[in-house]
Amino acid sequence: QACNTAALDSLLQKVATRQLHTDGRRGAGVYARTAAREGRDFALGTSVGFFLMLLLLGVVQLCVGTAVWSACGGTPEFTSSLNDSFWISWGLFFDPGTQTNLPASDPGLARAVAVGFSILGFVYNLTLLGTAVEGMRNAIFSYKERYSRISARGHVLVLGWGDKTPPLLCELLARERIISP
Repeated sequence: QACNTAALDSLLQKVATRQLHTDGRRGAGVYARTAAREGRDFALGTSVGFFLMLLLLGVVQLCVGTAVWSACGGTPEFTSSLNDSFWISWGLFFDPGTQTNLPASDPGLARAVAVGFSILGFVYNLTLLGTAVEGMRNAIFSYKERYSRISARGHVLVLGWGDKTPPLLCELLARERIISP
């Protein structure tokens, strides 16, 4: 039975493309790395980088909340002082029900700022907790994969690569109807 090497080559090319896709272009070689690209890759491509980016976002959001609360003039209970502005910003950010403590007699701008930063804090906390849960889920999955026993039956193990390997792969793939014979 003749081997359809074109189909095998096409399949192997798809596999190789997926493996080489991470270096930014097809083919061998590595693209030039810059500090900005490495920073972005670290921040968005690793769990630690993403977590640090979230923490930085939280600090920025607290600082912006402090500045906006101070600029809006505050309320009689939480004035526009730096201490009161930071405390209400912290409360709105990490306890998304804090805005309900503001009475209806407080200025409308202060209540609007409180609701806005409470919503931003709620979304931030959901994202942070979701990231932590995802990290724990990945760790549990990794430990399960690493330490669980695998009992495999009905598989083929090809040891070594030689001149007869591509025809053998063609026959195996044709038998499984992955490529046409």
